[in-house]
Amino acid sequence: MIFLIVSMIFVMLLIGCAGEDKPPAIEPPTVSAIAYQTSILIHWDDSPQADKDDFRGYLLYIADLNIDTLSETALDTYKIWVDPMPDKSYSMRDYKGEPLDMTAIYWFGVRAVRRPKDTDMLSPLAIYDASPVKYNDYKIYNFASDSICAFIFKDQTGIYSTDTHSEPDIYLDGSGSELVLKSPHLAGIAWTNQTKFKELPEIELDSIITVTDELWADTSIVAFRKTIAIKTGDNHYAIINIVDSRQSAEEKYVKFKYKYQTKPFYPKF
Repeated sequence: MIFLIVSMIFVMLLIGCAGEDKPPAIEPPTVSAIAYQTSILIHWDDSPQADKDDFRGYLLYIADLNIDTLSETALDTYKIWVDPMPDKSYSMRDYKGEPLDMTAIYWFGVRAVRRPKDTDMLSPLAIYDASPVKYNDYKIYNFASDSICAFIFKDQTGIYSTDTHSEPDIYLDGSGSELVLKSPHLAGIAWTNQTKFKELPEIELDSIITVTDELWADTSIVAFRKTIAIKTGDNHYAIINIVDSRQSAEEKYVKFKYKYQTKPFYPKF
């Protein structure tokens, strides 16, 4: 009996010691970004351990290559802050002193940091990538009018229906009871570009937006404050918000704000 009690006490002591040696948890936050033409806003939520007394803050890394492939030594060369900071966002307006490259993809990594004793504990790296976008607004008119009726996102240029040497990405058809944005190959002229449309929940362009490659259509009806994802014939993505439209006997038009991703096959905004 005495042996059993001693054994139980010994086991309990072992368990207690094991618990003391177990390092405290440290988990990374969730990272995301919003792209603009000359900047990218990175932000992250709190680490689950952010309320601990020994929590020190976050480390931020930014590179123009996939930081997930880097060694710890190489990763340190892309560190933005020398010491952990309490911040949960960062506006990137340049990269190594140069304006952001519209053709580049930038990679962001965030780590949470705790210091339970005399040494910092780092969480795994939370990673997100983003790229600058073209960001503006434009107005196009009915295809049957004598005004600009189609738009090329890449060049940020509108064209007339008589311009059969250019290939627009969208055009406005006001021939029916509703204004409709359509793929240029439906215009019945020399345009061959095949664009796809997808209606999204109403969302501001200053939001985190990633487009999935499903449920596309050749047309989209115009409606105020409507958000539409667009996939161009050359596999570039755009997001538009309808900010104004008019359909009358005298005038038919749609005005929209847009973000256009200059990298093909890259649906992040």
